Amino acid sequence: MRMPDVRLRVNFMEYGGWTSINIVRALDQLCGTFELAVSEVWPDAAGLPVARPIKIGQACEVLVDGELVLTGYVDDVEIAYDKASRQVTVRGRDKTGDLIDCSAVKLPAHPVGAMQLKNVTLQDVAMILCEPFGIQVWTELSLGAPLPSWNVLPGETVFENLEKLARFNAVLLTTDPDGDLLIARASKLMVPTVLEHGVNILEMRAAYSMRKRGNIYVVTASSIWPGNELALTATAPDSGVLRHRPIVVIAEDKVDVDKWAERVAWEASVRAGRGTEIEVTVQGWKHAAGLWQPNRLVILRDPWVGADGEVLLLSGVRWMADDQGTRARLTLTRPEAFSLVPVRLNGFWESTIP
Repeated sequence: MRMPDVRLRVNFMEYGGWTSINIVRALDQLCGTFELAVSEVWPDAAGLPVARPIKIGQACEVLVDGELVLTGYVDDVEIAYDKASRQVTVRGRDKTGDLIDCSAVKLPAHPVGAMQLKNVTLQDVAMILCEPFGIQVWTELSLGAPLPSWNVLPGETVFENLEKLARFNAVLLTTDPDGDLLIARASKLMVPTVLEHGVNILEMRAAYSMRKRGNIYVVTASSIWPGNELALTATAPDSGVLRHRPIVVIAEDKVDVDKWAERVAWEASVRAGRGTEIEVTVQGWKHAAGLWQPNRLVILRDPWVGADGEVLLLSGVRWMADDQGTRARLTLTRPEAFSLVPVRLNGFWESTIP
């Protein structure tokens, strides 16, 4: 199978010829990552090896067969050699990596003070906090009425603050190939290629866990008083958990009580959905309609995990290429892991692996 043409574009120059490639995009991590290595430095016009000046902090783009998959910055450059070999390794992340690392501050005045934003939705807050980083914010979702106020605490990173508000709105934060922020829920787009035991699955790993699931979820304010408990709580069950395992969630916002039912339903769905994780490795990076991408639905048929045409969510993709060939490692989970849908029961994920 032909090796994909992976190019790292830095300062209007493109670098290829990588001997090891590792690119990851996933719904449960805000930014995509890449690690590219070449065992020899690139030759100059005369065919002599030279070290090209890829520097940390430079803006970059990663392209696969001409298709943009990541826009961000170079985080690390490593150069190593001995008598037998030389290697250059370049690592980086999407632009949204800055939202994970950096504090949400109000500039130029009072750079470390708290912010209180008035009459804002999640998108409004995201646009305010992302604007200094040159990151745009996109969503096709209705985020409801604005909150009367929202606080940004001193020392909070942008992601920490937005993640609280995203949980409150029962949505996820992810990124696009341009490095911008996406506010989304699980996609309903279906991949045309079926993942099938004995056909295109090279490796399989399935993990099921009850550790983070409860039988009843309660969302409440940080402080309640006697006689007002029911007015300040909302509940959701997970009937797949048969013993007493209550989980209390403190609401990220205590003003919009009407949204608490949605918030607690999100908690139940997400925890149940993420109790199932399957990793499937396939040959190559593409399916029948294009590059494997996260946030797509895919059909799995594999008797070893009891899956007979189950529709799962492709929550993460790792594109790999090295001396073992070109593979894609696909992380699959139940769609409710990233959706606001009722918890399903009696599926293949509840059964024991034969």
